Amino acid sequence: MTNDELVVAARQLITERSEAQVNITRPRLYALIPTALYEFRRWIKDRPDDRKLLESTQSVSFSGGTADLTSYVNGTTASIDLHDLQNQTLYDASSPKKPLTWVASRQQLQHARQLDSTYSAVFLDGKILRVRNAADGLLTSFADSVTFEAVSYPTQMADVPSVLAEQVVEILAALAIRGGMVDGSS
Repeated sequence: MTNDELVVAARQLITERSEAQVNITRPRLYALIPTALYEFRRWIKDRPDDRKLLESTQSVSFSGGTADLTSYVNGTTASIDLHDLQNQTLYDASSPKKPLTWVASRQQLQHARQLDSTYSAVFLDGKILRVRNAADGLLTSFADSVTFEAVSYPTQMADVPSVLAEQVVEILAALAIRGGMVDGSS
């Protein structure tokens, strides 16, 4: 669904639900689309079956033992939730059956003797993933890619699966009504 189709559908929904005169312009609805997508993100977090429709395999490249996830968080590459990421299994792309082991702190990552040397250890430090390479035990030598399954939340309407588009229409209409953009609704 495009933004134009979303705006038209939301306006029609408001008209169907309200006896009041619809006094909302398309530009006002367009302005609410980012908020509607944010609210959709909040709505879908509590619906695991629907969230599966937004899952995709992500691949992050490492250099010097680190990978910057900024583009995976801000919507450039994807729009993942870092808290969700920590509940996922990360795999070394060169050995897909070999998962990385999450550690709880940067200090734990730095102390190699506390870690199982069979698997590379990973720690999320803000938006930076840090890895201790199992092959040599170094913090700066991991230079491979890591893959993982993650929900990539839509940052534009075109990214919403068609089976979930109607929910965004509902959210956009509700925002317009709650915002008092419909005569008689405030």
